[in-house]
This record gives sequence, C-alpha cells and structure tokens, in this order.
Amino acid sequence: MFLCAAPAAWAQTPELDVTRAEQGHVDAQFQLAARYANGDGMPRDDGLALSWYRKAAEQGHARAQLQVGVIHENGIGMEADGVQAVRWYRKAAEQRVFRAQSNLGFMYATGRGVPVDKQQAYFWWFIASAGGDETSLKNAEGAARGLSTMQRSVAEADARIWMQKYK
Repeated sequence: MFLCAAPAAWAQTPELDVTRAEQGHVDAQFQLAARYANGDGMPRDDGLALSWYRKAAEQGHARAQLQVGVIHENGIGMEADGVQAVRWYRKAAEQRVFRAQSNLGFMYATGRGVPVDKQQAYFWWFIASAGGDETSLKNAEGAARGLSTMQRSVAEADARIWMQKYK
C-alpha cells in the first residue's frame, strides 16, 4: 500500500536509522518510516511509519508529504481522512511531486476531502501531465470532455500560472 520502498543501499542496522532520525535528520526519518511501513529489518508498524513520515513531512520532505497523504487517503492503520490527504498532497504537489498532483486530481474528481470539482480535477491532472505522467494525461483528456471550452481555458491558464510559481 505504501509507495516508497526502502532502497537496498540503506544501512543494514535499524539502530543507526533510529539514532539519526531521533537527531532530526529528515532523510533518516523518511528512511525509518519506510522501514516501518514495509517491515524492512524491523516489524511492520503503520503507526510508527506514519509518525516518522509526518516528522519528515513537517520538515518539508516532499516524498514524506506524499506518503502521509497516501496513509490518510487509504486509512492505513487509521480511519481514512480525505481532508488530511488533500492537505498533504497539496504540500507535496507544491514541490512538484507529480503523483501528489495526480492524486489531487482524483480527490477533486471524486469529492474525497473536498467538494467534487471537475475543473480542479482537470487543473491538477493538467499539471501532472505536463510533468510527463501518462495516467494524468489520460485523466485530463477524459475530464476535458466534461468541461466547457471556457472551463478548460481557465483551468489551463491557472495551471500555467501555478507551474510558473512552483518551478
């Protein structure tokens, strides 16, 4: 269910990861979270995974922000919370994480954590597709068929402004 697997090159001792994570090293926090999420070298623990992902996410780690969003969206080890998922996806999206942008499109298209807004779904899929995400391109094409020419034009103009702001 988690998107990030632990790279094989990580230290083989969980104690080293814990020490560095406790010292506030953001990459160590992310790595430790992934170890807990995947049961890599330690027992799988969704609660500890979320705790360490959140610590890294709060320090601005984009992939950790995505993971916190995924956990909240899917209710991994907790009740699903679309509002929190959207919050964390937006933070990761602002750091150009295309998967977070694509996930925001889905959240707007389905009304999970936000009101259904097909124009906003198109906006996010348009942005993610501009980064090369093929699934978002297909989703944007499908969403475009349900929008007026004016809605598409506004969403695309807004997306271009957004992409300039978050280069």
